[in-house]
Amino acid sequence: MKSHSHYAFIPKSVQWLSMGPDKSPVSEEERKSHRPLYANQTVSSLSNGLAMPFIPFYVARLGATTTELGWLQAFRNLFPNVMQLPWGSLSDRLKARIPFLILGGWISSVLFLFIAFSVSPFILILLVAVQSFAISMMIPTWSALLGEMVSKGHRGYVFSRIVMVSVAAALIGNVLAGILIILAAPEAPEATWVYQYPFIAAMVLGILATVFLFRVPAKRPKKEEEEKVTEEEEWERRRDFRHLITFQLFYMFFMSMLWPLMPRTTVDIVHADNLEIVLLTVIGSVSVLAVQTRIGRLQDRVGPGVLIKLSRFMLVPVPLIYAFASEMWHLYVLNIFAGAAIAIIYISFTTYLLDVAPASKTARYFAIFNAAVGIVTFVGSVSAGFLADHFTSIYNLWTGLFIVYMVSTVGRLIGSVLFLKLKPSKRYPETMTDVLPRISKLLHLSR
Repeated sequence: MKSHSHYAFIPKSVQWLSMGPDKSPVSEEERKSHRPLYANQTVSSLSNGLAMPFIPFYVARLGATTTELGWLQAFRNLFPNVMQLPWGSLSDRLKARIPFLILGGWISSVLFLFIAFSVSPFILILLVAVQSFAISMMIPTWSALLGEMVSKGHRGYVFSRIVMVSVAAALIGNVLAGILIILAAPEAPEATWVYQYPFIAAMVLGILATVFLFRVPAKRPKKEEEEKVTEEEEWERRRDFRHLITFQLFYMFFMSMLWPLMPRTTVDIVHADNLEIVLLTVIGSVSVLAVQTRIGRLQDRVGPGVLIKLSRFMLVPVPLIYAFASEMWHLYVLNIFAGAAIAIIYISFTTYLLDVAPASKTARYFAIFNAAVGIVTFVGSVSAGFLADHFTSIYNLWTGLFIVYMVSTVGRLIGSVLFLKLKPSKRYPETMTDVLPRISKLLHLSR
């Protein structure tokens, strides 16, 4: 029997959304040019998976207050985003992407060594701020590089696969970190020093990841000519960009209020040990991985706009569930559900921005968008930390966190309603109304 023959019963009209064979629509030449990108993201994500998700819990283990956790999350959002504007503009002016990616990768990776041996929340937060500054030169240049190397009609397809590879590698990193943490001190499930091992491994792999960037071809694959747009269409694109950034700033303020509170709930309310923290991260990664390619193919049919709206509503209940969580399984189930929304976020915002940005200003558009988001999430995270500590001093830890969780929930709901006004970024082959009956039919056939 041929492989995939058990998908033969699925009509061709729904196979693009099925779990069946997935023939690449990308040309052989373009696929070859993408290989260094996949390799870089695989090793880089393995490095990040070993370290990044555990930094907030590491700081919490060092005795950080909610305010200090707020500053940590604020710096992790501010510097990688605000500094993108000068880096993105410089990258566009020099028409160079790779040097920024390599330099940022080296600096951010080496700093994991210093983070590993931090002895106080204050020192660690300063190191994270410096690391975030280095990361800032990579984000707009990476997005612009993808825009140059991936043809417009295949962005959802290619981006989803790059994300899938990245998430899979990060998942492996999560598991390896868990093994290192548990084996280092099996008799001390809440030890702090055990995090040093995955951080050091992350440094080595992060430096190695930059080697693959030297293999990115200097001559980009032949791109289609930039489409001619009328003055009215140009105005509509600028309007769409303004709407996206305005709605996202409102939403992200309330979304970021959750971030400094999550480690406190996990460590101090639910009392998770190191193994449970690792498992929580792994479950989230598996959930993203399970749906990522399907999201990519769906986006190529209906466009990123409708998926962005969907992701906003899907994340509304997250702070509500954290507010009432008392067992780890509550957070496990939440991470499974949230994974689908995160899978959408990974590719849809990038695609929407590429749709509305002029080709000559791609990095600048990404930099402006991310800088604005960085400032807002900085304020949101710091505000949440101060508010939680203030209410905790008046009542108790659970009540203090609960009040801020409720503010975050209401703000997210209002922000989601605002996103309903977001216009499609461009014309795509179908609408969600066209696709939903086929999804329903596919689900019926799979029973």
